[in-house]
Amino acid sequence: MVDEPKDRLTPSKEGQLPYELMAPVSGAGARDPRSALLLWGAGSVLVGGFVTFLLIRGELRMLTLVLLAFLGLASLAPTRGVYLMTAFLPFMFFLRRFILNYQDFAAQDPILMFPVVTTMAMFLGVVVFNSQKVFHYVQQSSLIKACSLLGIVFLLQVINPLQGNILVGMAGATYFIYPLMWVFIGLVIDKKDLPRVLALVLGIGAVTAAYGIYQHFFGLSEAEIYELKSKNFFKAMGGLEENIRVMSTFSGLVDFSRYMTISGFLAFAFFWRRKRPFSLLFILGLSLWALLYTASRTSFIVLAFTIVMLLIVTGKNVKRIGIRASAALMSVIILYAFVYQYDPTQIYDQRFSSNPFVVHTVSGITHPTHEGSFQTRIRVWTNIVSSTILAPWGNGLGSTTTASAKFGGERGTEADSYFFELIYGSGIAACILFIAICFMLMRSLLVMCVRWPEEYHYKICFGLMCGVILSSVFGVSARDRVSGPLAWLVVGWIAREYVDRKTQEVTIERAPEVEPLPQPVLALRKGTPLGS
Repeated sequence: MVDEPKDRLTPSKEGQLPYELMAPVSGAGARDPRSALLLWGAGSVLVGGFVTFLLIRGELRMLTLVLLAFLGLASLAPTRGVYLMTAFLPFMFFLRRFILNYQDFAAQDPILMFPVVTTMAMFLGVVVFNSQKVFHYVQQSSLIKACSLLGIVFLLQVINPLQGNILVGMAGATYFIYPLMWVFIGLVIDKKDLPRVLALVLGIGAVTAAYGIYQHFFGLSEAEIYELKSKNFFKAMGGLEENIRVMSTFSGLVDFSRYMTISGFLAFAFFWRRKRPFSLLFILGLSLWALLYTASRTSFIVLAFTIVMLLIVTGKNVKRIGIRASAALMSVIILYAFVYQYDPTQIYDQRFSSNPFVVHTVSGITHPTHEGSFQTRIRVWTNIVSSTILAPWGNGLGSTTTASAKFGGERGTEADSYFFELIYGSGIAACILFIAICFMLMRSLLVMCVRWPEEYHYKICFGLMCGVILSSVFGVSARDRVSGPLAWLVVGWIAREYVDRKTQEVTIERAPEVEPLPQPVLALRKGTPLGS
């Protein structure tokens, strides 16, 4: 009898398996763990060598792109990608300015394309690997249908010949299509993820507000001034190095002020839930302080509006919500009826403050229709509406952005309003779809706040989206490269929550009624003898 070879994994006397490190006879296979170890080891050596080569040559822009590629790979998982991109976007332009200390300014900087490419990869991952879930929400939600149709209109406007060559339309897509993709990413994140994302935005808002205040008192760095002058933004920021409007880590004062509006509102909203901790009020004060040095009047109005809308929907029932809404409306009417009795030039020419930012901000808030910038906007919007009669199909996706001049098109018709940019660039169809999206979103949020009042984050989203809609009419919040993705992420999250809640209610209503148990069985369950 021939002895069979003893298996090396046979239990030993102690009952344990003796593992041995043995070299493969025919080489490591594709599924062998050692193959992965060898691949990662060789890849790390090659990447390290390439990074060292770029560092020696001083190619910091290319080096940054290589390192960002790893961040992009880590963001392919949608949930993790939401956190990483939320943390990265507010500091993207700060990273770009750091490179300007060593390399010249590039108008078409590839670093700015990183969030666009990463978002496209996240979007494709969501659609491909979560197709059933995405299709379910598209089928059940009219809000998601409207967002999908708006995306189709944007895609068609990319090839609109009225804007110039197709590069203008593709550049315009980075302003309009890239933020809209976050709607579908919001469909797959967990219910608890959005509150955590909002808390992350609150923390980043405190850091960037502190840096904006630092810029006011200690001045902008040489790289920051060099970038502003290269983009011809230095005059718009004030034109004086010792008294300039701040931008913190963002591309400009508009993006910064918009982010401060969101973080300041979140600080108040989280505080109002439990009336503590008081450190949240400190963050709110920090945001207001930083906003003062941006001299953005619209941001103060939007911040006040979001807080008021939050206080309105915190009512316990529909009647109280109606009473609070009426009281808020009457308060605003009485306030401006009193303020508008006075001529702003007679009040603010008396130099009631030596701070020009205070004078500029207070005059704009108390008399917004008397400001020259507001009257300029009205003229531009009127011209856009009148020109739409001749081109109701739109002038192209990039026709309202700075991308038009960069890629050989005409000078972009910047309306300083997302709503009117839709009318001019994407036509009447896009305008109608955006109005429908706003209506369905606010209706869904109001229903959710009334029907499920215990979910405080629904009320936070209500106030937040009220501010986003207002700042999309008097600004471009919905297409902003930093706060725009957050706004559309909330839209997708709200649509998912609304569909899930409605589906749960229908399931409960259709559940079969359970017949009552016979009395003897109930008696046995209670422990009572049958004969008693």
